[in-house]
Amino acid sequence: MKAYIVSLSLVLCSFTASAQKLHKLDHYIDHIESYNQGIGAISVFKDGRQLYQRRFGQAALPNSKWNKHTQYQIGSVTKVYTAVLIWKLIEAGHLTPDTRLDKYLPQMANADKITIRHLLEHSSGISRDYGQKPGSANWLIDSTAKHDEIIAEIIRQGVVFEPGTAVAYSNSAYYLLKHIIEQEYGAPYGQIVYKELSKPYHLTDFATADMDPGNVFPSYQYDYSKSAWTLMPDYQYRNIIGVGDISATPAQLNKFFHLLFSGKVLKPESLQQMFPDATEDFGRNLMSIPVYKQMLYGHAGDTKGTHSLMAYDTTSKIGIVMIINGQRYPHNQFYIDAYQALFSDTTALPYFIQDTQLKQYTGLYANDSMQLQLKLYIDQEHGLLCEDVAEELAYPLTPVAAHTFNVPKLGITIAFKGEELLFTQNGINITLKK
Repeated sequence: MKAYIVSLSLVLCSFTASAQKLHKLDHYIDHIESYNQGIGAISVFKDGRQLYQRRFGQAALPNSKWNKHTQYQIGSVTKVYTAVLIWKLIEAGHLTPDTRLDKYLPQMANADKITIRHLLEHSSGISRDYGQKPGSANWLIDSTAKHDEIIAEIIRQGVVFEPGTAVAYSNSAYYLLKHIIEQEYGAPYGQIVYKELSKPYHLTDFATADMDPGNVFPSYQYDYSKSAWTLMPDYQYRNIIGVGDISATPAQLNKFFHLLFSGKVLKPESLQQMFPDATEDFGRNLMSIPVYKQMLYGHAGDTKGTHSLMAYDTTSKIGIVMIINGQRYPHNQFYIDAYQALFSDTTALPYFIQDTQLKQYTGLYANDSMQLQLKLYIDQEHGLLCEDVAEELAYPLTPVAAHTFNVPKLGITIAFKGEELLFTQNGINITLKK
């Protein structure tokens, strides 16, 4: 899809993201799209005004129906909205940061010690994820669970440390915050979000799962055996309300976060408490996001197949939202590359090859004197895999140059020349023949 760019200068601290840098970002996304490496959308705001927006990869989905209002799942970025509702309750005098959990769920372990602050900042000690139910790994994907079932699983999993003694990210803690919000307001989460956030701040193309949004992109995974994107099983989003259920367009995320950081949603003293200090990552619930020599703030989110990042520079008032709902190129690397396009003068692009080029590398390669056999084949999910036949270990190969691949985590480089394969690891070179 063609990008939309406003030709204005953006001052990024010591960096200047002019229209030239926005075009550089656009060129980078052209590259991603031309090699069918991802599906998603990006939006860049300055002072509450959108300077750039683009959806990409949708042309590779011939049977998909979408329009400019189609939303994306934002995963754990949802937690910022849950935190904002908690801070609104604190401002209204219904809660304090020191209100204890036993007021709402006395049967939870350590409920008499765990406070609202602990829940917000991931220091409650409550086990990370109620989705990890023994014997039922997909219970939040296969069907809609009852609220009482989820609460029972959180109670069963219990705590892993005493509140305030450590920090460990907890989806379960935010489900309990959602529970507290509903108890205090006496209404479902979606109705509260609409009344307190969507309606007053004119958030369109934005919904919680219990609003039953219909125009939302699903998650996709790439099938290398078909060279095509296929639907990826993902959450029943009613199972993660308040935790990771919200869907929105990138522009609507940017709009809300600009209002939040501008002090138009919460009082300044509440907003300040949301930020992490120098020793924290999460704050109460704004994450620190280092980008080159400056610190941005926001949140990241992941479902099973959709990945999102919202980051805001409080100095320049620039907001960047990226959402990937189908990835071959890793989403974290996409984020880094996109920031690099805006924040640096680097013009390098990642190296890709087309699917049609992979087959030439498949086959069995051997070095008899080293008793080494490597089998290369195309895997449905991971693309080109290299299997050590004796060890029965396989690892995906990442193209880095013409006829050259690597396995970054293992320090392996594999280069092809005719019928030969050169295997390199830790300074050791082995030549294998097909």
